[in-house]
Amino acid sequence: HKKNMVMDYSDIKKSIKPILENYLDHHHLNDTLAIDSPTSEYVAKWIYEKLKPELPQLAGVMVRETCTSSCLYHPIIKLV
Repeated sequence: HKKNMVMDYSDIKKSIKPILENYLDHHHLNDTLAIDSPTSEYVAKWIYEKLKPELPQLAGVMVRETCTSSCLYHPIIKLV
């Protein structure tokens, strides 16, 4: 990974592209996500869970519905 960079955008793009094409972009989310009411909160968590295995350094996912409406999902880290 590059200096002063947590993650390279090209790595994120490679991982997110199949998810966008196969599940989200121009799809009926009730069908592709197998849920009756896919809220932006649900979608952000779902994307995070799909990406995390490929991008272990991923800290969270933001979903924007409009330029003024968005949701940020990041898991709570439990300290033992």
